[in-house]
Amino acid sequence: MASNRDKLRAKRAELNLQRLEISDNTLQADNFVDSEIKKFENTSKQEQNNENDIIYRTKNYEQFHDFPNEKLKLPLLTGEKRELLRSSIKQIGVQTPAKVIRVSDFTLPLYNDYKPEDFIILGGHNRLEICKELNLEYPYIILHDLNQATINKIVAEDHLLNRQLNDMSPSEKVHLFKALNEDTRTFSEKFKEQKESRAVIYRLLQLQKLCDGFVSWVDGKDGHKLPIYAATSISSLDEDEQNNLISYLSENKIKAITIKQADALKNIKQTVKPKGNKLSINDFDSVFKVDRKRTSKILKGKSNLSEDILNLIPEKERNNAEDIIKQALKIYYKANN
Repeated sequence: MASNRDKLRAKRAELNLQRLEISDNTLQADNFVDSEIKKFENTSKQEQNNENDIIYRTKNYEQFHDFPNEKLKLPLLTGEKRELLRSSIKQIGVQTPAKVIRVSDFTLPLYNDYKPEDFIILGGHNRLEICKELNLEYPYIILHDLNQATINKIVAEDHLLNRQLNDMSPSEKVHLFKALNEDTRTFSEKFKEQKESRAVIYRLLQLQKLCDGFVSWVDGKDGHKLPIYAATSISSLDEDEQNNLISYLSENKIKAITIKQADALKNIKQTVKPKGNKLSINDFDSVFKVDRKRTSKILKGKSNLSEDILNLIPEKERNNAEDIIKQALKIYYKANN
């Protein structure tokens, strides 16, 4: 099936040929062609709107492919949620058609050799899997002329409509909010029923400025720790500074950033460094090396005790920390037995 863009090209070529035959009067010919093209574009637009409303149905499941960005698309349902959807589809069929776009119209990179006439699913891949399983027709509507931002937004909206915010990791929320590209007030209204506070939404929106490496830190992946408050401060650094910081932390085997450290970096960036100057390794050293030396001194000979516990003990008595803790535990258990 030819796309509207192809039809328009063909029509223009046809009209340009007619222009050569109409008249020696170039202005008259140009006016005719412009008028005809405008009529065709209006007709083409109406046809496209009508086509967007058409619900197609098929059992040719192989022509549908997953959206390539795993960070945005709704994960495949499992367990009870999948069984509920399956039971509903089995009883009454698929009530909401999937949203798809032709591979030939898709504007994002694809890493597979799909046929141009195949489709990328923007919303509805869970329904596809269940239709396959039950051998049911898969209903879908074809969307046209979507840019990258609009495609991402459609996928993100489908994701958010089918999940609760409190079921998502911070990084999932960040990627979805970024795709929706709306302000704090709009998000607050959208998620009022999910009881997500405006303050939390504001912080998540700030995290859109985090590079992907630090977004995974917020989730605590691979033993990394980055509290959301700290991440908000880190997001004030530009992308180069964030990537340099990640490299620095990796080289120094540092897997956690405290709120205090993040605020210190933000302060250096905003009040110490001349405008336009980027944070350097010396700046990173001033924040992380000092803290690590101080911590090492406190924990000398007491590596089996956490800093949080040691901080409860006066500094002058920390050399006897283990004895103090043993005595405290004896008193506690004696009082509670």
